[in-house]
Amino acid sequence: MQNFIFTLGGLTLIAWNIANTVMDLSRYGSDWGTYWWFCNLALLGMGIGLLFRNRGLLTGFLAIASFTQVFWLIDNLTRQVRGKGVFGLVDFMYRPGYPIDEFILSHYHYFTLPIALTALLYLPQKKNHTLGLIAFFNPFIFGISYFAFPASQNINCIHEACFPGLNWKGPLYALLFWGVCYVLHLGLGWWLDKFLLNLKITPQKQRVALAGFSVYCLMAFGFAVQDTRYKLTLPSFVCAPPEIYNGVRSGCQYTRLHHGGEFMLTYFVENTVNEGRFCKVKLVTPKAEKLLSEGVPLPEPMKILQNSLLDNPTEDTLVKIVADCGPMPGAIAERNLSQESH
Repeated sequence: MQNFIFTLGGLTLIAWNIANTVMDLSRYGSDWGTYWWFCNLALLGMGIGLLFRNRGLLTGFLAIASFTQVFWLIDNLTRQVRGKGVFGLVDFMYRPGYPIDEFILSHYHYFTLPIALTALLYLPQKKNHTLGLIAFFNPFIFGISYFAFPASQNINCIHEACFPGLNWKGPLYALLFWGVCYVLHLGLGWWLDKFLLNLKITPQKQRVALAGFSVYCLMAFGFAVQDTRYKLTLPSFVCAPPEIYNGVRSGCQYTRLHHGGEFMLTYFVENTVNEGRFCKVKLVTPKAEKLLSEGVPLPEPMKILQNSLLDNPTEDTLVKIVADCGPMPGAIAERNLSQESH
């Protein structure tokens, strides 16, 4: 029975990671590294650790998650209690246009820490490669975060501090931040490993831990439901499906967090024909229109992304991206010249 529970738990966490990753790739693209945050990678690492009963993976990812996800949990809970987080780390979840399925899936943060800790109390207490795994995965993950994704994305806070108000950034910050995280990760991994290996575990303690885990999961599920209900009370920002007009397809791509009562909308304009197009792009609501771009050149079949800052909605809003397109100005001039020569 215990093996079945470990296998089921491992497959569940891996499936959760895959769902997060596939959703991020399909909506934001591989060049937008939302899937590379430590928390999502810890979900995968802990899932594999459960599946193969690997203490090293569980302890290593538990160590890094202990000082990353704890801040998320504090921020999320205080947001539910007083409507504003302490650190601003979860503000992105409440931005206009953030899909509700992503919002719900993001609550895995509630479960990974207690799952890993409870599992370690049931695994055989034997030496493992916790520190070796940390020594490899930590610089690997941070290295990819720094070199593979632009500074504007700030994956794993490697390019600048994630806490609003701290103006720490640049290569020196990145090196110092990684160094501090590396030392903390190794130190916490070593302490957790030593503590759990020396802990006298009895069947009674295991039952108490399992009972506590069950109660916690019920509470966490309740918090997630309450948070989702709160999210649904916020003014929604919904985009109509993309449409094609005069050979050009246009629509919303995604939204991003922006402070000061605004958010960033990324939309796309795609030329689907073998003829150049020049487009004026508007955002249309049932009540008004807003010009997003006076002229988007599409000289060939291609898809481009554009950004526009919008005010946070004060009521439920349905928008449509409309591209009013015609021939390229150069094409019109060439056509007139050709007609005059004949």
